[in-house]
This record gives sequence, structure tokens and C-alpha cells, in this order.
Amino acid sequence: MSVLPFQPSDQIGDHLVFATTDHQVMTIDESVVTTPDGTFIADWISQSLNREDAAHEYTIRLLKLWYTAQDDTTISVSVSGDGGETWNETRVVEILATTGSRTRAVNIPFGTTGFDLRFRIRFDTDVLVNVWKYRPRLIKRGPVEYARGTVSSPL
Repeated sequence: MSVLPFQPSDQIGDHLVFATTDHQVMTIDESVVTTPDGTFIADWISQSLNREDAAHEYTIRLLKLWYTAQDDTTISVSVSGDGGETWNETRVVEILATTGSRTRAVNIPFGTTGFDLRFRIRFDTDVLVNVWKYRPRLIKRGPVEYARGTVSSPL
């Protein structure tokens, strides 16, 4: 982790703000670390997955996560097509323990469409899970252009 020179104005309050080694700013909402009955949860929300082309709708078909874990556990992964206003298609994913610096990968299928795709990882237990990287498979939606005009896509 690196030290931030400032705290982003939209992250003031009960959010833990930190930067990764690849210079991405991440947050964890500290108010959701435990539930009223004492069980542990924590959420991590991605940036917009289609931010380079937010003028078009995209569908997320698959999300691949690379991780390490100190013990077998589960995480819940949800997707949003509206920037995190609503969360759809929650998948409970089995995470297997790893040893040393060896990572494992898991593929999670989805089918959510929207203009601002994001995913949320909910850590349901207090088992240490490090997600090292992710790769979404996105499909651009909308009309398909041919040499003789525009035809609506059947997708």
C-alpha cells in the first residue's frame, strides 16, 4: 500500500481509503464490517467496468478472479448495471485455501446488462481472502453496422 496525499471528498465518513501497488484507490465501508448479530461481513465494489465507453450498453458474461485464501470459505459476488444502485445475480462462490504465494482462479458466470457495470464482493466470513486481480468478459450491446446500413443486433 502507498500513502494517499489527500482523502477524496466523496469518501469522507466511515470509509477506509487505501491505494494499491498499481495506484488504484480502493475503499471499504467500515460500518458494514459486522452485522447487528455480530457476524462479519465486508464489501468491496469495483470501479465501472465499461468506463471507457459509457455511451453503450454492455453485458457482463463472466468474471474471473485470482485469489489467495488462508482457509476454505465462501464469498458472495453480485453485479450491477446501474452503477451500484441495485445489485443483481448474487453468486455464492466457493474459495479454496491456497499455500504460500500460489494463487487460484475462479470463473463466475453472469448476464447483467447496463451502462455502468460494476461488481461487488461480499466477504461473508473473517477468513482472510486476497483478490489479486480480476478480468471481466464484456459484450457490447446495440446495433450492428454493416456496409449497407444498420441492422439491429439479435443480442
